Amino acid sequence: MSEVKINFEWSRAYSTRSGQAAYAIDNGKIRQIGERKQSYSPLKLGALSSEFSGLDGSPEQCLGFAEKYGLLTERARTTKLPEEDLAFWRYEIRRMASNTRRWPQSVRFAHSVGTFVKVCKIEIFLIPGEGIDARPVMVMQPASLLDAMNLEMANFISAGGTLIPCRGCGVMFQAGRAGGKRLVAQFHNNECRIAFNNAKRRGK
Repeated sequence: MSEVKINFEWSRAYSTRSGQAAYAIDNGKIRQIGERKQSYSPLKLGALSSEFSGLDGSPEQCLGFAEKYGLLTERARTTKLPEEDLAFWRYEIRRMASNTRRWPQSVRFAHSVGTFVKVCKIEIFLIPGEGIDARPVMVMQPASLLDAMNLEMANFISAGGTLIPCRGCGVMFQAGRAGGKRLVAQFHNNECRIAFNNAKRRGK
């Protein structure tokens, strides 16, 4: 089989005014207010799917995620600034959190040929390889940031990674392969570990 790569760039907004926000909550929507945009590669930043599924759905947390990564399905623009419903974000957070628990079990314990989980929509390109005699490379390109996070999670699971519930908050985090934590890890970040241990000491 030819080499397969995932190539994905997204755009997020930023403000030309120092310290000003690029997104805001307005009438139940997350709205771009920054007048500039920049392109970046989300899948190079780590486990975004785990970070997204760990949000509590509050306007503050959703806004914080948008400030870092942009909107889920709408690229940042400089005209006709995009917006997305906060209710849509909350639905997708719940769905991704459910999928992180359901997908490994659905595939692992099912032996039917027709068993599968639908991951996301992608476009597939065939591009030249490096060098005169190099074989072409097949490149998968997700349609949106949301699709990219689903693809990232599916790629992690298919490569043998394990999703572990955080002992402190229950958020699923990645472990067991490159990009994930060690299999013996119990917490998805240091803040959660410290909070859990402090609560444990107070309980004693």
